[in-house]
Amino acid sequence: MIKQVVLLTHNLFFYLNLIEPYKEGRRNKNVKGNVNFIHLKRADIKTIIRQSNENMIESSYELLWSYVLSADPIHAQILLNTMRRILDDFFDTFLGTDKWSVYDNMSEKDKPLCRALLSNVNAGSHSIPDDFNFGDWDGKVDDLKRVFKEFFRIAGYPKHYEAMELRTKKLES
Repeated sequence: MIKQVVLLTHNLFFYLNLIEPYKEGRRNKNVKGNVNFIHLKRADIKTIIRQSNENMIESSYELLWSYVLSADPIHAQILLNTMRRILDDFFDTFLGTDKWSVYDNMSEKDKPLCRALLSNVNAGSHSIPDDFNFGDWDGKVDDLKRVFKEFFRIAGYPKHYEAMELRTKKLES
């Protein structure tokens, strides 16, 4: 009987296939016992070891959320572009829904900020030779974050926002 398996890899695709049975909510019934994920990172002359019972590898989508939910986004336009990418990925690519229908249901107070967010969505930056920086919003980051969260609530996906918030907090700790 095998009591323990230690596997070291530098191949991310192999790692992702290997952990598939251990993903949260998909635990394979044939796999018994505890799973520990250990991340070794070389820093100067020492090795930093992080251990968790959850996967510590972040997807690009999770990294976008980490930036949006961070305490200090660097620049409002970068935040807008990051939010655009999240909205594109989730609403357009994954769900195939119309984001402007959410705008119609926003409060009158939040519509200008929501319009700025959606206008930035339509402004582009989908290619490398993007020499343009356009956004019609120059207000407070906290207001934009609030409207972004409200966008998910009105669209009927507050649980997705909360799940990404929880995942970000777990990865930061």
